[in-house]
Amino acid sequence: MNNDFNIALAQDKKPYWVWGPLAFSLFYFLPLFFNFAYFWPTKLLFVIALYALFVYCYKEACTKPGEKALVPVIAIISLATFGTAITPGTQALFGFAAYFLGFNFSFNKGFFGLWVTLGCIVATAFFNSYVDVYFLVPATIVSVGLFFLGQAERKDRIYRAKEEKSQQQIEQLATIAERERIARDLHDLVGHSLSSIALKAELAHKLMEKSQFDNAAQQIEEVATLSRTTLAEVRHAVSGLKEVNLTGQITKLVSNLKSNGFHVNRVVDIGELSPQVESQLVLMLTELVTNILRHSKGDSVEIVLEQKEGLRLHIQDNGQCKTLNEGNGLQGIKERCQQIGANCDIKCDDGFAVSITCKDV
Repeated sequence: MNNDFNIALAQDKKPYWVWGPLAFSLFYFLPLFFNFAYFWPTKLLFVIALYALFVYCYKEACTKPGEKALVPVIAIISLATFGTAITPGTQALFGFAAYFLGFNFSFNKGFFGLWVTLGCIVATAFFNSYVDVYFLVPATIVSVGLFFLGQAERKDRIYRAKEEKSQQQIEQLATIAERERIARDLHDLVGHSLSSIALKAELAHKLMEKSQFDNAAQQIEEVATLSRTTLAEVRHAVSGLKEVNLTGQITKLVSNLKSNGFHVNRVVDIGELSPQVESQLVLMLTELVTNILRHSKGDSVEIVLEQKEGLRLHIQDNGQCKTLNEGNGLQGIKERCQQIGANCDIKCDDGFAVSITCKDV
């Protein structure tokens, strides 16, 4: 950041940074007020013209980022150095150059520039017979002080720039994480619901072929109800405001399995869980049941959810499972396990089986 310092003093777009500090430049006119008779009209015009040039260079230095302010800073030092022959009030201008040297340049470069500025102060005092405490001491002390004040402002700007960049990165990461969360939730919720809708629609079609119109109508009504429920769940998932009930969802999933011809052995023994853990368990269970409904060749499912010295979720069917292809659903389950600090074990030996254990709940 120091090597690529690309910030102008007036970058904050605050008028103070441009015009406020110029109040201190009025010390330039002190010799004019105390020795007005010494300044004949032509000399007075030179004094005013020199100050006008200084103001222009000062404004340019304020708006130039980093080392691009070098030219106006050199111009200010030159005006103060050669203008001393017209008025000793130029001692008030050296400090402005020193401040820009501290703010716009790295410490080594700026400190070298400060020594050049101090050298110009001494040289102009010597050649114009101002070698006294009234010229040398104020010009030197003010220049040194403003140099370090400029360095302090530089460090503060660098720190704020880093903070803003870090905040932007945090917001970007949060946005990415939220998109991934919505994608997982939609996959889990919609995937399960659409599978159920497809199965019920196929069942209704078969019932109609057998002229069992009442049963077919019931299945179609359940499809409509499930569609409305799915739409509500999608809205909740996108907004991030979905409130879940684990035991209620398990009952719903078991009912769905039974309606599709599966015998279900359910064991549920849990206490109070945190909203995060409960929400993740609901989504993982939904995805696992969806996989069974889609791919299982069996007719029996075991669901065990117990809380004894930690949390354990086990779900297994009795279907044939020779190879395991981990798609987005199973990858999403593993990611959810990581979020709640759980371990996930997936097997495909004697049916499809998933065990999720978490000690810290």
